[in-house]
Amino acid sequence: AIRDLHPTQKGIDAGTSAKIAAEKQAAAERFRWLQRRFCKAVAKIGEAVSTEINRPQEHVYRPPENQITIKTGQKFDITTLDPSKKYLYIINEAGDAVLAPESQPGYKYSSGPRAGQPRVLKHRDLAPGPGGKTPGKARIGGEFYFSESEGTWIVDNSSSFSALRATRPGAPSDLPPSPKESLDATLEIFELTGSDVSKIQTRDVIRRNQ
Repeated sequence: AIRDLHPTQKGIDAGTSAKIAAEKQAAAERFRWLQRRFCKAVAKIGEAVSTEINRPQEHVYRPPENQITIKTGQKFDITTLDPSKKYLYIINEAGDAVLAPESQPGYKYSSGPRAGQPRVLKHRDLAPGPGGKTPGKARIGGEFYFSESEGTWIVDNSSSFSALRATRPGAPSDLPPSPKESLDATLEIFELTGSDVSKIQTRDVIRRNQ
């Protein structure tokens, strides 16, 4: 019983309890700080949109089994992924980062001249609509891959979700948030969820192609 403890032991226990309480409070404050930064970064990307591209021959859109979803407060360094693979990513409506290798087994064209032939993963698979018959929504999408020639990881915005993403319908891409601003905010989300962004470069392919 506590009443049988030596006075010195009581002091140690009280000090330990105070330390634990302080650590918990500090952790809670840090989480709230991270959450505020995270929400600001998500807002900088822009509103979620549904891509206008919907190809029935690609149905059914569905997420792969090895999909990685990184939510607020979770830690996952995407630079630890396999550098020999190309990954597709999106930031979904909730602000979660979703990634998966582009090359996937079990994905085939369901109709058309290539019916039954393998197809690669699409961003629409990472954000499928109801029943997988239409695309869902995402704030941004792109590719994540390691460039051997440059010796760095690249995150770009090569996706119809990125091209159509805007905070207001019909807004030209030079109005905020621009494709570059959205991409920079995406990198911030990866940083907040534990990635070593010193190993990642952004590449705005939308602006480059204009």
